[in-house]
Amino acid sequence: MNKIKDDDFLEITDEAGVVYRYEILLTYENEDRGVNYVLFFDPANRDEVLAARFYDDGHIEDDLTKEEYDEVEEVLSAFESHEEEEDQSEDDGDAEDDGDAEPDGEGEGDSF
Repeated sequence: MNKIKDDDFLEITDEAGVVYRYEILLTYENEDRGVNYVLFFDPANRDEVLAARFYDDGHIEDDLTKEEYDEVEEVLSAFESHEEEEDQSEDDGDAEDDGDAEPDGEGEGDSF
């Protein structure tokens, strides 16, 4: 059975009963269709992103239509662009830090 196991991973079982564990990259909902999608990858091969529909019970189906694949590609492209912008923004912030500032201790341990 193919199922999302938790917020970070999903498992796919092939016909021979071999279980494959994938890392979830992102999920999103197409409100027009009322369908949720999950984009995921094999941690050993982060370059190949796969996609499937997923349901409230965690069940997934990977038989997407061409229209769905086109949409997934757009969502993935937007996600990657956003990630690159965040990385660039972080790099720009690091370049402006001259290292002379004294830490004030506020905000330590905060994560966003």
